[in-house]
Amino acid sequence: MAMRLRQHTNPLTYRGSYQGPDPALLLGGPPTELEIGPGLGELLLARALEAPAARLLGVEVRRAYVEICQRALTEGGVRNACVIYAEARTDVPRLIAERSLDRIYLMFPDPWFKHRHRKRRVLDAGFAGLLATKLRPGGELHYATDRGELGSEIRHLLDGVAALARVGDLPPAAAQSGRGQHHLGRGDIIVGGRYARVS
Repeated sequence: MAMRLRQHTNPLTYRGSYQGPDPALLLGGPPTELEIGPGLGELLLARALEAPAARLLGVEVRRAYVEICQRALTEGGVRNACVIYAEARTDVPRLIAERSLDRIYLMFPDPWFKHRHRKRRVLDAGFAGLLATKLRPGGELHYATDRGELGSEIRHLLDGVAALARVGDLPPAAAQSGRGQHHLGRGDIIVGGRYARVS
C-alpha cells in the first residue's frame, strides 16, 4: 500500500524540540542556505547540485517527507544538503546562528485560510524579524505562493521588517520546487519576492 502523504500538517502538534545531530556536523560546516518546508526535496537537490560550495539545510515538520526528501538527496549523490525533522519557529532560533545565511527559502507555505487556523502559519511578524537576523548582510529571503491573498500578506510582513529591502519579484527557486513545477505546469499564477538584508 502506498504511503499517504499529508499536504498540510498542523505545526502546533509538534512537541518538544529538535534532538538530532548538530546540522553543522551533518553538513561539514554551518548551513549557508535554509529551506523551510522542503517537501519532497526538489529545490534542495537542485540547489545542492548547482551550488556545490553551499551547505543547505531543510527543516520539515512532516516526518514522512523528511524520510523521502533525505532519500532523494542520498540517491542524488549530494553531500552538501540534508533535511531534519524539526519545526521552524521552534528550532530555527537556536539551530541557526545570526548573520550566517546567504539564502532562506519559503516556497509555497501552507495557507491556513480560516481565521482560527492563522496561528498555524509559519510566518508572522515576529518570525519574519527573526529570520532577518539569521541572514548575513546582503543575504536574501525568497518566497513564492500560488495564493494571491497569502502572497500579499507575506509581502506586507516582510515590508515591515526594517532590516529587509525588497530587491526582486518571483525568485528562480519557485520553478525548482516541486510545488512550483506543479503550478507552472498547470498555468497557475505564482507570486513571490526576494528580500535582502540591508542592516
